[in-house]
Amino acid sequence: MNAFDYPVSGVAVIIACCLLLFQRWWRKPHPKFPPGPRGIPLFGMLPFMGTFPARTLKQWAQEKYGPVMSVRLGSEDVVILTNWEVLNQALVKNSARFAGRPYIAIFNAITGDKGVLFRDYSEDWKSQKHFGLRVLREWGLGKKRMEDIVNIEGNYFLEFIRSTIGKPMDLKKYLFNVTGNIISQITWGARYEYDDVIYNGLLDELKLLFGDTEYGRKLFWVYYAPELRYLPGFKRAYNHFLERQYSSVEFMRERIAEHQTNFNRNDIRDFMDAFIFEQRHGTEINKKSFTDEQLVMYGKDMFLAGTETSSSTLAWAFLYLLHYPECLDPIEKEIETAFGINGVPSFSRLDETPYIMAYIQEIMRAKTLVTITLQHKTTDDGYLNEHFIPKNTTVIPCLWGAHMDPEIWPNPEQFDPYRHIDSNGKFVTSDKIVPFSMGQRFCPGEGLAKVEIYMFLIKILQKFKFRAPNKNIPTLDGIHTTMNVPTELNVVFEERY
Repeated sequence: MNAFDYPVSGVAVIIACCLLLFQRWWRKPHPKFPPGPRGIPLFGMLPFMGTFPARTLKQWAQEKYGPVMSVRLGSEDVVILTNWEVLNQALVKNSARFAGRPYIAIFNAITGDKGVLFRDYSEDWKSQKHFGLRVLREWGLGKKRMEDIVNIEGNYFLEFIRSTIGKPMDLKKYLFNVTGNIISQITWGARYEYDDVIYNGLLDELKLLFGDTEYGRKLFWVYYAPELRYLPGFKRAYNHFLERQYSSVEFMRERIAEHQTNFNRNDIRDFMDAFIFEQRHGTEINKKSFTDEQLVMYGKDMFLAGTETSSSTLAWAFLYLLHYPECLDPIEKEIETAFGINGVPSFSRLDETPYIMAYIQEIMRAKTLVTITLQHKTTDDGYLNEHFIPKNTTVIPCLWGAHMDPEIWPNPEQFDPYRHIDSNGKFVTSDKIVPFSMGQRFCPGEGLAKVEIYMFLIKILQKFKFRAPNKNIPTLDGIHTTMNVPTELNVVFEERY
């Protein structure tokens, strides 16, 4: 036997194994699985998604693959939905089949499949979601009671602005405090001064998740390719994220312990009290589901969703006024006509402020906050646009793609509030703008967010003028990680009267 036979045979085996592994890696989950790019091993298409992933996904869909496509992210083939029609078909018309949530390592390491935001679809999840909606309704979500909370916090913020008159102020930072205080009052009945060190630490954790320039991109990659969390660089970002999240868990546990000690079934003050009531006096089924750990994660979910959405949308609204000052005049005229100098803004008077409503809706379209939503998971086999999508497939709705569809929104990149006003000068609500998603996984805080954005925008502009320091207007490019947030927003306020 030739001495070289063994090495050659060994090389052949290695090559054959590599080819087999490559074939298994390259193979689609099903012959009728949606088409799409595969990328490179371990990373998939992550290195090719650029600094604005939603724009890249929309471009791939428009140029080659269609509105239902697949993309390899890390080692998994996921389905991407990129226009309103397929979003509606999947998330609304087939809501239960697309309502699952896959295991997301970066979050499940903290939540342990508790709460509602990152939890998989089940009867227990539906029960918890319905409980949350019921409690929020009882608190008057979108009605006068909620407006009172927003107005009171708004008055605190107006006084704070007065203390900064003529000096640069980080508006983006303090909007976090404002909206955070509102959801804190609803969830555990407390508000905090804007310089509170412990509370600001809690807010900083949200900024790390949604707008951290050092770790944000790496966390985005770990989110879609969890195996990367073991590699240098990514591991550091992941561990830093976990450390900050553990501190917020302890903060929630302390609030719950206070509520457990001071609970009075005849005086339900907030969400935590309502949960503890179910825990102690609900049905036997509820008692098994309503655990302390479930409340910890539910509170975290509410705080996360209730703070970021409103604060960043408001930040975009003020930043766009710096870039489009022509929008300010019709806003100011409507405020003066509807509310005057000292009138209290009310969501019940939307008909008197059509341009303000149009401006806010255009902000939500042009600067979609959640450009690509949290991952969904199919709960059964099925077809979408003639493509077969197996059970347990990860599905990612691209809301930004729906808002940039030229067939629905002519010249979609152009910012134009008047596209939401009809020939009679009335505001037109569009069901094609879905910044809070659709179907069973829609954000239950949508009503609160809209009240906050509307009322804070009016309250601030009712009393103050603002400008960029030294005419240095921040860019509209933003930070694109799991959210689309402004890079910065430093402004100088002046008294209007």
